[in-house]
Amino acid sequence: GAAAAIWPSGKSPYNESIGLTIMYLCFALVVLSASLNPDFGAMRRGLFGGALRALAWMGVYSYTIYLAHAVLFGIPGVESVHRAFLGHALHVLGAAPTLWLDRLLFLAASIAGGVLLSHAVERPFLRMRERVLPT
Repeated sequence: GAAAAIWPSGKSPYNESIGLTIMYLCFALVVLSASLNPDFGAMRRGLFGGALRALAWMGVYSYTIYLAHAVLFGIPGVESVHRAFLGHALHVLGAAPTLWLDRLLFLAASIAGGVLLSHAVERPFLRMRERVLPT
């Protein structure tokens, strides 16, 4: 995250070398920390506990969310609706709020698309695999 802000993609050769390596190491630390503390946040209440439960829920769908975000603008009609929305929002809200609203909607659409993709494609195939090749 921070490496991408320091060395923006396409503007610095360091993002693809040092930046991605730093990101890899940071995510490795997150995975190591989670494996050493598997119950972290499980019993937490309040806003922090709710945020941790939401992240855990999203973790179940993380791969399909990743796939959905990558193809979102490739879905027929989405790009033209997106441009029309941005034009209208820019006129009503201004530049900065429109930028953040666009990012928020992209995040929400990616999550919703990933959950839908999981239920429509991934889970039925996993059930079929379990029937054909039981563990």
